[in-house]
Amino acid sequence: MFNINRIKFLSRSFWIVVMVITAHLCMVMTGCINDGPSGEEYSLLPGAVMPHFEVVTTDGDTISDESLAGRWSVIVLFSPDCPDCLRELPIMQKAYEERRLPGDGAVQDEVGEDADIRWICISRSATYEAVRNVWERERLTMPVSVQTDAAVFRLFASSGVPRVYIFGPDRRLVEELNLDR
Repeated sequence: MFNINRIKFLSRSFWIVVMVITAHLCMVMTGCINDGPSGEEYSLLPGAVMPHFEVVTTDGDTISDESLAGRWSVIVLFSPDCPDCLRELPIMQKAYEERRLPGDGAVQDEVGEDADIRWICISRSATYEAVRNVWERERLTMPVSVQTDAAVFRLFASSGVPRVYIFGPDRRLVEELNLDR
């Protein structure tokens, strides 16, 4: 015998399953972590020399691997469309503010001395407007360079954001912070 309530239940359950699977597939297909082209995955390893690059910040400052020589450096690679990045950028901002000295991005070490650490956030394939919106909404003050392509990003890794690299004064990678990857 035909039971309309059973069909309604199956129909509702079916659509819930479809929505859950669709949401999962959307996260996998558009997620920040698996977003690179197919092929060999790579990222800088500890001890690697900082790649040669040059970017201009939104304040007009030029930052390059050469300008970071002799200084500790924190390089944050992000995308304004990445939910993981949007979650992590305010955390990076807090670290930047807690140890920041007046001036051009230098921060203090734990005893109050100038540790001469330079921060730069570099977008991957983003528009100026998208980055500006994130910086304004989140009240970020870290130096940022808007890159409309992935050329600079690809010098560091093949895929996945956010990425935070800490380089020593010798421009060698000390550590890549793993932010939920």
